[in-house]
Amino acid sequence: MSDDFVGILNLDMGNLRSVSNAITSLGHDCGLVAAPEQLEHVTHLVIPGVGSFHTAMRRVTERGLRDPVRRFADSGRPVLGLCLGMQLLGSRGDEGEASRGLDLWGRRSTASGLRPSWAGVISSGFSSIRRRVRPADCA
Repeated sequence: MSDDFVGILNLDMGNLRSVSNAITSLGHDCGLVAAPEQLEHVTHLVIPGVGSFHTAMRRVTERGLRDPVRRFADSGRPVLGLCLGMQLLGSRGDEGEASRGLDLWGRRSTASGLRPSWAGVISSGFSSIRRRVRPADCA
């Protein structure tokens, strides 16, 4: 294992186990961070995703993590947000109920901006693909 210790922000929601398994498989030590004092020995911080912006930020606030996470980022240590975690890095979010984010970058996350009304269903890449044109027809 390396000297790095990757903290995974634990808000009791999200894909904590998947993120932990991925980090470990890359040869890094990691652990869950649920309290400000746990950030002291963390070299990198991952904010996982899955869940509601409002609920996640409520938990960040209840656990006293907003300012410590901001100080962590200000110290120059890397912070990675995954899906919802990336949204939390912004200034505000309106999913569920308008909420203040971590404000690490001046972007706002809007529920309507997540999927434009004109967009179709996004393919995950697991559907079958059928060739509609035979190569001989392309000549």
